[in-house]
Amino acid sequence: MTAARHRAHDYLLERRLMFGLRSGAIIDKAFTRFGWHPNWQYDVLRALAYFREAGVEPDERMAEAIEVVKARRHQNGLWPLNRMGPGAIGFVTEADVGSASRWNTLRAMRVV
Repeated sequence: MTAARHRAHDYLLERRLMFGLRSGAIIDKAFTRFGWHPNWQYDVLRALAYFREAGVEPDERMAEAIEVVKARRHQNGLWPLNRMGPGAIGFVTEADVGSASRWNTLRAMRVV
């Protein structure tokens, strides 16, 4: 499991968490829009939060993703909820899409 996890880390870091290996372009603009939901979809905030929680040392290949997170911060100091993931959630823990997000703000503050 550890070897597989390290290969996955290398895979994401080699792509700087959001870029195509060959094209160098962002694979999907949705990677720069932060969601919150138990059925999350991938975004760079989620990836950075994972690396932090996994105890992975900061790496220069994370720099562009960190800049995306910093740039998404609103003037009020909070990060938005850009999208809700698909599927039933059972209970609502966030405001409307476009509003400040408690969970995204917490995760962003931890990784920035």
